[in-house]
Amino acid sequence: MMKQRYRLMPSVDHYSCMVVLRGRAGYLEETRKLIEDMPTEPRAGVWAALLRACTIHKAFDLREYIGKHLINLQPNHSGGYALLANLYSRCQKWDSTAQIRKLMKEKGVKKIPRYSWIEVNGAIHEFTAFDRSNSESYSLNEMMDSL
Repeated sequence: MMKQRYRLMPSVDHYSCMVVLRGRAGYLEETRKLIEDMPTEPRAGVWAALLRACTIHKAFDLREYIGKHLINLQPNHSGGYALLANLYSRCQKWDSTAQIRKLMKEKGVKKIPRYSWIEVNGAIHEFTAFDRSNSESYSLNEMMDSL
């Protein structure tokens, strides 16, 4: 429609918006086809947007397909592996979960730690997800639990 009506070629950003909107509305297979028919190679973020919609709508088969596709697109990035391993864990497919973790190890793919920062009395404290080495971790977790 953009091409005919407005004489504009849709960019990857336009397609990304369509993926988010159509995916959230539940048009998952149509959205997958939209991505596959894009005139340019879709970025991993476009596939990740559909993956989030699959999570919302519990479309596990399509989510598995996208997870494998993300691994092919970015074989050295831990994101696709983690998404697939988590999916398999939720479905209690323990052999598949172990296989993904083994594949990560064989390829030397490491999970990237995520960080959070909090400022208390002018001092900035850094926390790594699931790391208990910071002396303030325990009291911070207690405070967060009380909220």
